[in-house]
Amino acid sequence: AYCPGTFDFSIDNQKVAGTAQRRVRDNTLVGGYISVVGNQQERSELIAKFYEITQDELRVDPHKLTTLQEKTNQELSIDIVKNLFIKEFKKITSSHTYLNPKELDKKKIEASKKRIKDAQTKFIQ
Repeated sequence: AYCPGTFDFSIDNQKVAGTAQRRVRDNTLVGGYISVVGNQQERSELIAKFYEITQDELRVDPHKLTTLQEKTNQELSIDIVKNLFIKEFKKITSSHTYLNPKELDKKKIEASKKRIKDAQTKFIQ
């Protein structure tokens, strides 16, 4: 979600949020990143260095990233933004439920972890 993408959310040409997705066989992971507060410059430089070390083709320009707090000039926190998202999602869907990890099927989780590990092993070799 740090690299430039089609579905970035930017303010004044600086990215504050993005999406990432990956698919391995029948597993799909879709994630998002929202930079709310903190030292975005430091985080961006860390990610840029990671991509460089791993010789990834992706490149991050730390100057093109910022936080919601910086761009809105409002005192924000993760909890404030999380609660705003929940409030807005409740307006458009009735499917807002709490996911309890203890209720998940452990066999399916372990099988998924094994498939991901096997795929990663093939990729690294």
